[in-house]
Amino acid sequence: MENEEKCKTIKKENEKINIVINERIEDEEIIVNKKQHEEIMNNKIREEKVEKENEIKKKKTNKFIKIILIIIGSICFFLGTIGIILPILPTVPFYLLTFLCFAKSSDRLHQWFINSKFYKNNLEDFTNGKGMALKIKIRVIIVITILMGIGFIMMKKTLVGRIILVIVWIAHIIIFVFVIKTSKKDINKNSDKNELSNDRKTPLSEENENDISDIKINIENANITHNSN
Repeated sequence: MENEEKCKTIKKENEKINIVINERIEDEEIIVNKKQHEEIMNNKIREEKVEKENEIKKKKTNKFIKIILIIIGSICFFLGTIGIILPILPTVPFYLLTFLCFAKSSDRLHQWFINSKFYKNNLEDFTNGKGMALKIKIRVIIVITILMGIGFIMMKKTLVGRIILVIVWIAHIIIFVFVIKTSKKDINKNSDKNELSNDRKTPLSEENENDISDIKINIENANITHNSN
């Protein structure tokens, strides 16, 4: 009996010990989980801070880039507008740079430029894929030729520079003559002019033929009357 009681007491004590151990293990697991959770939360907070800092840096850099693009676009617009008055400067390349700079920097300036007469008269057909006006093509080719010619004359001692200028000039001529299409407006205008000139020529030629036939008849009548006399 005593042994049985001892065994029972030992079992009870072991059970109590196991319960205590399990509780401690659970407490330790809870503590570990809390620490892991805290570490995860701290890492998330750090990542969020880093992302916010990167966003702030990107915004600052984007603002700086936008300001630079606005300045470059404004300078190109000024030079392109001068090129309308003075044929020394090419208008279309500067307006193209203005178009690109304003499109990537400011919606307000981009919309203003698109709706302006400067864009519509010089660049709208080209950007819409309709080609380039013949007058603008000729003006650009003349300006490029003058500038390349000045550079060619100034590079007397540098043969390589002259060769590069000639290659660049030929490339520009090929692009503007064969690659960039002439706008249909100019083609239609030329065709209308040719039709008008043909319409004017045809009635004149018919009148001339009638006059010639009348002159021949008069000459024949005069010969007949002369012979009869």
